[in-house]
Amino acid sequence: MKTIDSLGIYWTFGSGEDKYQDEVDGIIFYGYWKTPFPKGILNNLDAFKQIWRNSDVEIKPRVWEGTGNCDLSIEIRIDKWPERLWASCIEKSLKWFVQLGADVAWCGGEYSSPSLDVFNYEESSGEIYGAYSCEAGFLCKSGLYEEYSALGMEELTKLKRAIE
Repeated sequence: MKTIDSLGIYWTFGSGEDKYQDEVDGIIFYGYWKTPFPKGILNNLDAFKQIWRNSDVEIKPRVWEGTGNCDLSIEIRIDKWPERLWASCIEKSLKWFVQLGADVAWCGGEYSSPSLDVFNYEESSGEIYGAYSCEAGFLCKSGLYEEYSALGMEELTKLKRAIE
């Protein structure tokens, strides 16, 4: 299946009693900081939105608490795919986290996970479409119109070093 047909997330619509979720085209980005998460990063969301300015998207940030998970995730509902800029949007979005101090950033569809266990290939609680860390660089194995390919054991091993 092509990447464009594989990336989807559940998005909440409505409010109150009319609230419901539906699957939409989208992707979720995750960032993990070994040091305490600087909540002021949420003030920099405009820079993240600028990465996606040439497409029709809506974003929802979420701060995660506790250990064993990412610190921040950003869900992106995509109404118009940034076709020619896809790889650039993915790389710049991941780098946005790292440039703001994250040790590693990753992304994926609904089958991805905020859990750091996502980097344990044998025990993985999800899959990773793309990732970035200073040590591993940008990792992504399929373009928007190519067969979807999640990162494998070799890439996950490189990324796991960033969280240890």
